Amino acid sequence: MDIEFHYHMTYLIAAKAGYAPNDAAVIAYACQFTDDNIHSYVIDEDNPATRYENYYSQTYDITKPKAELFRVYCVFHFLPGDPMSKSTDRVDGLMHWLNTTPASANAVGMLTQALDSGDLYRLGIACHTYADTFAHQNFIGFNSVFNSLKNLFSSITPNIGHAEAVHKPDRAGKVWEDTRLLSPQVVNKARFLDAARSLFLHLAGRKSPQAVAGEIEAAADELVNDLDEAIGGPDPNNDQADSRIARYQALATKQPYGTTLLPDYDPKAWFTQAVDVDIRGLPDWMSWFPDILPDTLSWISPGTSQQSHWYRFQEAVKDHQKDTLALLKQNTLKRLSLPGW
Repeated sequence: MDIEFHYHMTYLIAAKAGYAPNDAAVIAYACQFTDDNIHSYVIDEDNPATRYENYYSQTYDITKPKAELFRVYCVFHFLPGDPMSKSTDRVDGLMHWLNTTPASANAVGMLTQALDSGDLYRLGIACHTYADTFAHQNFIGFNSVFNSLKNLFSSITPNIGHAEAVHKPDRAGKVWEDTRLLSPQVVNKARFLDAARSLFLHLAGRKSPQAVAGEIEAAADELVNDLDEAIGGPDPNNDQADSRIARYQALATKQPYGTTLLPDYDPKAWFTQAVDVDIRGLPDWMSWFPDILPDTLSWISPGTSQQSHWYRFQEAVKDHQKDTLALLKQNTLKRLSLPGW
């Protein structure tokens, strides 16, 4: 999924579930930033008292060691689910223990851990991973022929995640063919609405545990109807993304979605609010160029850095990784041996 779901729809889901607009905005930003948090930094490297190193939660570098790819892809974007689920039926009959399936027991357990923590940043990360179990179903976050669609990209694209499908699984208006499946037509809108309903039921159920029977389900129906209308019809080339986002923004200004306009998403906002960067040579984010003078990073406010959005998000990344790996080791990884892991 891209910013449409992870930022805009997630905000609407959280706000309708009962989170205050400011809290829903934190959840939504953390959800989308999980895809944009692609760099490791060392802050105040020469000061032991304030030195800090973060983890990244997304990588586009497929040359990383297998264990590192597993830590990122399977933990944040392709959470292993139920390999025997009906939705996994394939033409070739293959199955894989790491297969991503929607709303699996692992996904529910991971989301429950985040809800139990009470940490909005961790909840946003968990919302990202949970929603991706719908969009990324039937792919695994590991290099395997299991992912291959046997198309024009097969000879030039590593079989990691949905690389051969490019952006097809992530776009709300896309209808495409997953030729590995017995039922190959994929309507992303249906998957996205299923994800929205399922995620809302978990969030609203936690926010309103004393709700009258059927009340939360009725609210889920209203949410899905609103998002259905906002997404609109099929959009093969993603030409209508801006129009859809405008409709999500319009919903955010109405009840029961918080009546507050959601700010435009800036992937650098949390980082630049917390960290001062002294660029020496080329900026470090231009990592594909050789740079013998790395940037110097320091906290803007060392005394309050741990209250910053960026720091709290990075700590949530570490907690999500630790607890999700423990969950997978208990439920899934004991069933197989992974080379390089």
